[in-house]
Amino acid sequence: MSNSEWMGITEVLDVIKKMRTDKTLEEFIAVMEHAESLDNLEYAWRTIKKMTDMVSSVHNEELQNVIQDIMPAVEQIAHAYQDIGNAVSALDTANEKLKMSRNLVASFLPDSVVQIAADTTANVGDYILVKSVKRLLDIADQGINWCTVDVREPVTQETIKMCNRSKALIIGGGGLFLRDTNENNISGWQWGCSRELLEQIQVPIYVIGVGYNRFRGQEEFAPCFTENVNTLVAKSQFIGLRNHGSIRAIKNYLHKDLWDKVVYQPCATTVLSKLYEIPQNQEKTPFIALNCAFDRAQLRYGDRQDEIMEAIARVVKWLSEDYLIRCYLHCDTDEVICEYLQREHVPFEQVYLNRAMAEKEYLGYFSSPKLVLAMRGHAQMIPFGCVTPVVSIISHDKLKWFLEDIGHEEWGVDVRDAQFEEKLLDCCMGMLKNRTQICGQIEEAQEKLWEITCENMQMIQRTLDAQE
Repeated sequence: MSNSEWMGITEVLDVIKKMRTDKTLEEFIAVMEHAESLDNLEYAWRTIKKMTDMVSSVHNEELQNVIQDIMPAVEQIAHAYQDIGNAVSALDTANEKLKMSRNLVASFLPDSVVQIAADTTANVGDYILVKSVKRLLDIADQGINWCTVDVREPVTQETIKMCNRSKALIIGGGGLFLRDTNENNISGWQWGCSRELLEQIQVPIYVIGVGYNRFRGQEEFAPCFTENVNTLVAKSQFIGLRNHGSIRAIKNYLHKDLWDKVVYQPCATTVLSKLYEIPQNQEKTPFIALNCAFDRAQLRYGDRQDEIMEAIARVVKWLSEDYLIRCYLHCDTDEVICEYLQREHVPFEQVYLNRAMAEKEYLGYFSSPKLVLAMRGHAQMIPFGCVTPVVSIISHDKLKWFLEDIGHEEWGVDVRDAQFEEKLLDCCMGMLKNRTQICGQIEEAQEKLWEITCENMQMIQRTLDAQE
């Protein structure tokens, strides 16, 4: 056994000791979420178990003494594995209880604000979005105590009480006007808050950067949606949707006297360079980032998934002659593109982004590529926010709507286009050839989005100040 391997086992034994002595659930969870330690634990278990199995056949007194010395550690590992087996099944529940407890405490603090959003790492675009919306408001108001509630959590009387203890309710951002991520017959969209409970909310409601995310050809919203969204808009102090396409779509469900309340508020991720210091590119090898999406594949591609993915793979293969290719996986289903790249013998690396990380680390992933080929909304908007050129692979109207808003529809190619492969390659080559110019155009477009955002935030801040 090498020194490094033994050091790994020693580290694990320290972790095990901590796991067996920690008194609080939160501390235990922190240890459990240390993936590297759990990997080391598995290695330690396999190694020591192998050694103990060998003892009976090796007549070596010194070795037998060593094994006897470490047997207590082996027992600790065995107990730890048993603990892990029990804890893993309860980990999600425990985490939810902890979040609920934190939110409950925070809601009693002065200047608390409740945020309803897709608070999850399952899709890292949503994870960063939650943080960027907070950042947007924290710039204007440094004293906010945030209570972030996942949009998919059941809405109860306790939820409403928590909202009413705060000074405001923030809904967003994200594509929350979607029927099937959290399908329900209560509201018809992702936040399952009934009209009756909405009516009980007494604090100002601000809808910030929410999108209409219904897919092309997707089933219509449940009947309750129309009534619910009208109530939401009527009660909201501010309702800002993230693109004009969403505004047009939502107006189809609203009474005409509510139309003027719905305004344009770009997604917070599109102005990331105004909210954060964007990390400088430290990569020595120039690379292109690729993201494709496969949820609701039938709605995205119809019966042409293979045809479209094979075309993307051929384009990427051509680009790989000059650039390293990295597949950016926002969620587990994104892995499907790797199969198509392998068939075309495209050299590539997989980068899993669906995990908790600091904003700076995540932004570094999108400030470093020479170009991003993006199919997910946040794989489009986040690099744009980092002033990185993006070619949008359009399988959902939200990507087209964003390009319309910034005045650069030429930066996207629709999967339904008869000349999809040719146009995709031409677009990529044009962006790479004129990258410096494109970055300047991104900065100009972002400045306009920032001006709109600042005006909206000033209005929101004035109304919040009026509540005090």
